[in-house]
Amino acid sequence: VSTATFGIETVSITRPDTYDRLMRRYKGDAIVYQYLCELFPDVFPFDQKGWEDYTNLQLMSMAFRKRDFAAAKRYGAMTNSRSIKVRCSQSRLLFHLFCLAKRFRK
Repeated sequence: VSTATFGIETVSITRPDTYDRLMRRYKGDAIVYQYLCELFPDVFPFDQKGWEDYTNLQLMSMAFRKRDFAAAKRYGAMTNSRSIKVRCSQSRLLFHLFCLAKRFRK
């Protein structure tokens, strides 16, 4: 059985189920990203702040999937993005309305 056809909802390396596992994954990815940027500094300049924003947005998205307002607020506040999702993460009412709207969309 191919792992690609086994299931989408199962937990794996590419789909961690906790914030700690996702943060550990991104710490490892950051090392590889920085290494590649150092190999080709003219082509791929290393952007630490950009990487941190990307990581925090992914953690915030996980919080939305888990419907965890406290984590969404914490990770949303650490980003430079002004997207609707980030703005909704800062208000409990907007957070729950956003989650509800996503449920109706499915």
